[in-house]
Amino acid sequence: QDPEEYLANLVARIQQRKDKPQFIPTGFDNLDSLLDGGLYPQLYVLGAVSSVGKTTFAMQIADRIAAREQTPIFYFSLETSKDELTEKNISRLTFELANSTSGNPQTARSINNGYWLDHKKEFDLVTKAISTYSNYYSQIKIYDGTLNRPTAKTIQNRVRNYRRKHPDIKPVVIVDYLQILKPIDDKDTDKEQVTKSIATFKQIASELEVPVIVISSLNRASYQN
Repeated sequence: QDPEEYLANLVARIQQRKDKPQFIPTGFDNLDSLLDGGLYPQLYVLGAVSSVGKTTFAMQIADRIAAREQTPIFYFSLETSKDELTEKNISRLTFELANSTSGNPQTARSINNGYWLDHKKEFDLVTKAISTYSNYYSQIKIYDGTLNRPTAKTIQNRVRNYRRKHPDIKPVVIVDYLQILKPIDDKDTDKEQVTKSIATFKQIASELEVPVIVISSLNRASYQN
């Protein structure tokens, strides 16, 4: 293609899409400012050392996008069960909804063990949190991969099939987390496995025009470096 023709076509494509939303706000103002508005159709890696709340933060982003933007979330969880993630979200809502007259906010563990069922105020608070969550929960599609780990290709096929059925809907894809994905090829080294998975997630973002967030664990030595 002639260079001048290509540049003219590029400008035309930009003009066509300039009034259409190109990004999805995360709901965290400072983060959205750093991201030029929010999440674009590209790959994002959320990396940190263990036990600093990567999953919790990713779920908070998912919750805000689902609630405020009514955008579907595809959350592939390989380490935490669907029940655990849901209990964490309900727990967070009890803290947000609690006031001086309500019952005590509940941790995910206390929600799981049913403490609140025998205490009227706590019961009312948790019930209110569950009701709030139900307003947008249908947008959060949690795929529990704790027993049957998917490969990056499995995730790609699932998102691709969804986009074919719903061409006007672009979900946000979250993978939790990179290092425990099932390898695309069992013969690959650890480095080759990660490289192939990352390449597949980049392809998902570009081909299907969706934001992809991949959570990655960093060992403390690499973090210090």
